[in-house]
Amino acid sequence: MAREPKTCIFCRGNGLTDEHVVPDWLKQLIPKNERTGNLFILTDHGAGRQSRQVRQGSPITRQVHFVCGRCNTGWMSTLEDELKPTLANLVLGKTITLSEWQRRRLSTWAVKTAMTSEYIHPPTVAIPFDMREHLRLHRQPHERFDVWIGFYNGKGRLLGSEHHSGEFSEPGTEPTGVPNTQATTIGLGQIFFQIAYCGVPQARFHLKNEKISKMRRIWPPTEGEMMWPPFLVLDADDITIILRGIHEAFEDK
Repeated sequence: MAREPKTCIFCRGNGLTDEHVVPDWLKQLIPKNERTGNLFILTDHGAGRQSRQVRQGSPITRQVHFVCGRCNTGWMSTLEDELKPTLANLVLGKTITLSEWQRRRLSTWAVKTAMTSEYIHPPTVAIPFDMREHLRLHRQPHERFDVWIGFYNGKGRLLGSEHHSGEFSEPGTEPTGVPNTQATTIGLGQIFFQIAYCGVPQARFHLKNEKISKMRRIWPPTEGEMMWPPFLVLDADDITIILRGIHEAFEDK
């Protein structure tokens, strides 16, 4: 299991600062809900064991102390400034057109958020340093990531996150006990993110139920514009079904 790092999780630099997992300015758009929390699930898929830990608190108030000042005020701040108008419109459920560039930036932000949110509870960390370094250097996720977005139009507004991680072993190999696969779900207002990473080259993350048809994949990238919101929308029952399917969503290519 990962220990708390003493250097930056993106560049291994010093001078750690507090980084909001979710942008602090979003609290102006989404009222704080005392019932929301961060749910962390660590699963050993080989042995079938599962431990579950819930950490209470609004995702908007959560901070991690594992990002250096140079990254925090540099490329991460630039990314957030670039994306702020787009993300605000998505949170509020506005009708917009998402360009390929916007979807790339949105995917980068979503994966960055998944990477930092892992460190709210370091034992669940599954994404290795080289994937975080790739994001920092190239300003986009590695090809092993998948990102979907969905439009939530159910009762109330979303505000929460859920993190699943575990070890996915290739056939014939012994498990190491170190997580190498993860899925992070983030709900903000009327936008629903599903981010996934699999550390096994021969494997790919798939959502296995019909509700995925209500979501749009934005990473790996596709060409052209994407009209938003989509015709198919998510309600609370849809999200429950999607989350139930996460544990069954690791499938060989």
